[in-house]
Amino acid sequence: MRGILVLWGLIAIPSVSAASTPLVTVGEMGGSGETRALLRRLLIQELGASLGASTAPGGARFELQGTITRLVRLPDPTQIVLSCEVSLILVERPGGSVRAFLSGSSHLNGGPSRRVEARGDARETAIRIAIRGALRRLPAALGSLDR
Repeated sequence: MRGILVLWGLIAIPSVSAASTPLVTVGEMGGSGETRALLRRLLIQELGASLGASTAPGGARFELQGTITRLVRLPDPTQIVLSCEVSLILVERPGGSVRAFLSGSSHLNGGPSRRVEARGDARETAIRIAIRGALRRLPAALGSLDR
């Protein structure tokens, strides 16, 4: 049975053997308070959406920690142009051994720059796309650890 379990940032991700299903939790995020909270929220959403998830007993085996390493608005008077880079670290729990480095980036050319709401939407979209890029390698990283 496939489903998603999102509980305070805890995601269960299926692996080859059901008995050793690795659990990934979203851990500490770097950056300012607002950016850190946004990154955490989007990472939880994208982690659940990008991987088929299933429930499994026990605690988390891995934790994703991350930061937005670059988020800049490039000068353009007619539209919003954003560049974003996200770095994630897959850490084993308990113990804290680093198991994988994941990174993703985005370059977004958006709508009119006059609307404050458009700037916020564009920022969230740029971060979300960068997270998706970083998470593309997560299934392979977890698969290699499960062997």
